[in-house]
Amino acid sequence: MEKPLWRLAKAADLDEISCIADQVHASLLERAEVLAEKFSLFPEGCFVFVSESTLLGYGLSHPWELYDIPTLDTFLKALPDHAGCLFIHDVAILPEGRSSGGARQFVELAVSIARRLQLPFLAGVSVYNTFELWSHLGFSTVDREGLNERLKCYGDSARYVVRYLE
Repeated sequence: MEKPLWRLAKAADLDEISCIADQVHASLLERAEVLAEKFSLFPEGCFVFVSESTLLGYGLSHPWELYDIPTLDTFLKALPDHAGCLFIHDVAILPEGRSSGGARQFVELAVSIARRLQLPFLAGVSVYNTFELWSHLGFSTVDREGLNERLKCYGDSARYVVRYLE
């Protein structure tokens, strides 16, 4: 199998993205329509991780308000007029695509997008006790009043993470 690479997602990828999401996030399910909305609102922040035409993962990101967490499985309806960060909604890689540096590569793609949009931060939610990975990727945990309640829909181990772009 050739080394997987990230490419921009296409509308034709949405069914596979939804299938991967259901496998990787069995306890944090989101409807296919919710994932498709993220693609329609900000396609330049949506990527798939591909090896030999096989999708091994995806990453979704979009401009958002810093220190705000979109509720899981809820439509955004619109992106904010004055975003404070590029929010990494999800990076999901199937087991056969892991250990290939895919998460780091996706974060670097997100950094490029954020810089192009002049957004000084990346933000996201670490789930499944993956904070150590996010920490290695330059993120820090932020604990602010009001965030803990919004994190509940992401599971018990969820933590809001932020990376400042110098």
